[in-house]
Amino acid sequence: MQEDKSKEDFAVLSTSCVCTHKIVTVYDRSFVFPLYLYPAEGEMQFGDSHRRPNLNPEFVKAFSVKLVLKFINDGKGDLEQTFGPEDIFNYAYAVFHSPAYRSRYSEFLKIDFPICR
Repeated sequence: MQEDKSKEDFAVLSTSCVCTHKIVTVYDRSFVFPLYLYPAEGEMQFGDSHRRPNLNPEFVKAFSVKLVLKFINDGKGDLEQTFGPEDIFNYAYAVFHSPAYRSRYSEFLKIDFPICR
């Protein structure tokens, strides 16, 4: 008899270390979303060794307009004139962890990982 995986609790792991895709769950259904993407050796151009944020440019633009702040591509901003990828991460982490969010969206959080189509 096959085990019903849909009844397992939803878990999220945030780490600054390299991890495998099976670090959160015991079965092969983990997803990894790095905050930064690094160019492969063959993709680097002369003088280009910088990472880039793994964020949708349209999302970043909309966020920038709402905040009336300029987006910087690396690290944290000063939150007075600029914001960065790590500020977005910290904000999302705080929202998803908040009791109000978890209570309001509890039914959605009980279902399987949402896949955009």
